[in-house]
Amino acid sequence: MSPRLYRTEASMMPVKFLHCSPSAYAKRVNPEMAHRSNPLKIVARLPSAKRGGIAGACHIAIGAAVQPQRFRLTLALESWSRVLLPAAPLKGQSLMSAKAVILVGGGSKGTRFRPLSFDLPKPLIPIAGKPMILHHLERLAQVPGLFEVILLGFYDESLFSDFVQNASNHLGIGVRYLREESSLGTAGGIWRYRDAIRSGSPEVLFILHCDIASSFPLNDMLAFHRKHGKPLTVLGKTVPPSGDARAYGCMVKHPDTCELLHYVEKPETWVSNLINCGIYIATTGSFYELLEKTCVECSRWALTENASGGSLFSVSESDCNHIRLEQDVIMHYEGRKVIYIYEHKDFWCQIKEPAAALLASKLYLEHYAEVHPEQLADHAYRPEALASRLFTKSTDDLGRGSVTMSSTSPTFVGAVFVHSTARVASSAKVGPNVSIGAGCVIGAGVRLQHCIILEDCVVREHAYIANSIIGWSSVIGPWARVEGDGIESEAGRVSVLGSHVECDGGVVIRNCIVLPHKTLSTSASGQIIL
Repeated sequence: MSPRLYRTEASMMPVKFLHCSPSAYAKRVNPEMAHRSNPLKIVARLPSAKRGGIAGACHIAIGAAVQPQRFRLTLALESWSRVLLPAAPLKGQSLMSAKAVILVGGGSKGTRFRPLSFDLPKPLIPIAGKPMILHHLERLAQVPGLFEVILLGFYDESLFSDFVQNASNHLGIGVRYLREESSLGTAGGIWRYRDAIRSGSPEVLFILHCDIASSFPLNDMLAFHRKHGKPLTVLGKTVPPSGDARAYGCMVKHPDTCELLHYVEKPETWVSNLINCGIYIATTGSFYELLEKTCVECSRWALTENASGGSLFSVSESDCNHIRLEQDVIMHYEGRKVIYIYEHKDFWCQIKEPAAALLASKLYLEHYAEVHPEQLADHAYRPEALASRLFTKSTDDLGRGSVTMSSTSPTFVGAVFVHSTARVASSAKVGPNVSIGAGCVIGAGVRLQHCIILEDCVVREHAYIANSIIGWSSVIGPWARVEGDGIESEAGRVSVLGSHVECDGGVVIRNCIVLPHKTLSTSASGQIIL
């Protein structure tokens, strides 16, 4: 097995190698490596990862020993350094070839994520320290037999090019972006690009919406799909009575067979507490037969004359310009023993606006606290790791103001993610539900809770941030407060600052949306600051 080196986008500089020895991983990836003494090499993260790449800190080389060298970094894994083990096939089942399609939308979508979506497409905005869509990709990479993921949307290709290349190298599966000329509906693009999607003859097709957060039980869902053997499986979840199921697609299933009996998209009256989670598994061949029949049955067909003067139906590209997977396909085939529901018991939420992003970050961080606690801040700030993360200087190396560090760990409350290049003063108190991005500086006495601090921000001494998202390269002055009512409140209002916003010392910002490149010198509440 030849060495594979995963890298990040940054300047040319020497690389330092740190060592660990996951022999079990080496043996699983390649049994021939099991006898080798060469450990897995983990490269220390270098600063200034390119925005839009994968946020995270360790760079991994597998195989023969690699000598330190100078190279251009092309991928950032940073503090999210967990090696993603490919899942083994389920016992008694053969390996199935699979592809996945992630529906990412386009520039006319994600408007509720402004001002953050002015700088970055919504699917790439970090949630719990990773781009939103990377959570999907990492779980898909663990599906046995899955060899390619297609991102389908109508953003400009250049916005995804770096991310697609980096993700493909990192995950070891093909990742590419296909652009629709305009919105074709949730199934229109899947029909339009059917040749590209079906290339390689995948037996099953995963279809996921990008604006969701979940533990993604894809392997369990696949086992259920194979068991019933029908064209389509929908992931469902029962929401509590206090939740408004009418905001989602509501489903009724057979209590014994789990067949979909009835489906209504966002009903006006109560139908069921079982909602559609926006994750599907399809048997490729039979699913495309359904799409073709849908075009015909929904009158999206052209009547043409054959050579003998008779007539026949044919489905053309123009006839299927806009197909909605939920309304045109799922609703159409309810109760026909075609679609089945796999009910999800773990966490799930939709990410439509910034308040939901804070909820998604909370769910992901709590999930990682259970399954991978080594990735969170309280583990990363263990005494043996502090020397490389905390230091004492009068100013930070970017000249953005004073910051005092020590060899003492800050106080972390609950699940918190801190990027490996962020610096947090020992007197700061952080958490719960806080994500701090690359290059951030958190000063003395700062209090952070229920917030996302994006890359290269500075939070100066004794500032307070809660229920807020702070955009890239923003500066929060000393004793300033940026806060919102919170995701638990009835209104669910939060404060969102765009990139390069400066908040002067002592200013209080509450439940405000602030556009990029603004200077806040007076307090404000409940405003959109243009």
